[in-house]
Amino acid sequence: MSTSLTSLNLQNNVIENAGLDELSDAIKKSVSLTNISLQNNDFDEDGMIMLSDVIKSNTRLKKITIGNFIEENGMIAFANAIGYNKSLTHVNIIDNTIYGSSVHVLSKAIKNNNSLISIGLISCELYDNDITALANGFKHSKTLNFIDVSSNILERQGL
Repeated sequence: MSTSLTSLNLQNNVIENAGLDELSDAIKKSVSLTNISLQNNDFDEDGMIMLSDVIKSNTRLKKITIGNFIEENGMIAFANAIGYNKSLTHVNIIDNTIYGSSVHVLSKAIKNNNSLISIGLISCELYDNDITALANGFKHSKTLNFIDVSSNILERQGL
């Protein structure tokens, strides 16, 4: 990977776990990459767990977009990485189902990450009870100033 590359958009490809493993090694070694988009690829929950480990250790990464229909354990690993990585300022999770424990872990990560200014949880099948759980993280965040929860399953009581 180029030493001057700052942004990498790999949306809408067929990157599977093996390719993500190689990409993860490059991200680890990158001294300049600040923005990565991996929306609509073919890696699974195990791939997301692997990527989450890299996100935890990369202190230059500012913005990440994922959207791969990742299962709950993968989302928990990603949420933990968000809470751990204090350089991330923008996170977009698109076309994932965020449910169960991952909602609560994500809420805690949002609350504890003092660099996060923008989060998009777009088309994540969030229901009112999920937004209520996430609201704790939203309202206790000291830095968050933009929240996008468009295209979810919200009704009046969730707002």
